Amino acid sequence: MSSSSKDWRLSKQLGSLLGEEEYVRRRIEQASRSYGRMYSLWLRRQAIPEKIRLRLYNAIVLLYNCETWGPTAAIMNRLDTFHRKQLRALLGIRYPEIISNEDLYERTNSTPLSGIVTRRRLRMTGHVCNTTPLLNWPCQATSQKMHQELEDVLNPLLRQLSRRISP
Repeated sequence: MSSSSKDWRLSKQLGSLLGEEEYVRRRIEQASRSYGRMYSLWLRRQAIPEKIRLRLYNAIVLLYNCETWGPTAAIMNRLDTFHRKQLRALLGIRYPEIISNEDLYERTNSTPLSGIVTRRRLRMTGHVCNTTPLLNWPCQATSQKMHQELEDVLNPLLRQLSRRISP
């Protein structure tokens, strides 16, 4: 594939890059710059309590509009890796010191970003499914039947996925 055929991925539509991977990479870069500006706060571990630093970290808008993303496994892995790296920096954990991912999430009372993105996407799917009867279908009876069929299929799947994702 030539580079010109990939140029559309770098074009912006309403402030967002069209390519999914490029968009998420850009969001990570922006969040990283924001975290960099607050690096002096991360260094003041004795002056600023861990709870406050975590609230500041969570205030950064990395996952804005993630309900509309179509992330691949590689993108989700990149998000989780970035998240863990930032949490470790926030806590002051460096290389010789080792902490497992589970312990890290427990200590910071957080979850992997991939789980948050999945939950938000499922919630958005639920909203879309709930609005289906409001759409202007040619025959209301057909739309109600289709809505019921969608609920019958999606509700068990959504419950199963939410149980898998819930910490």
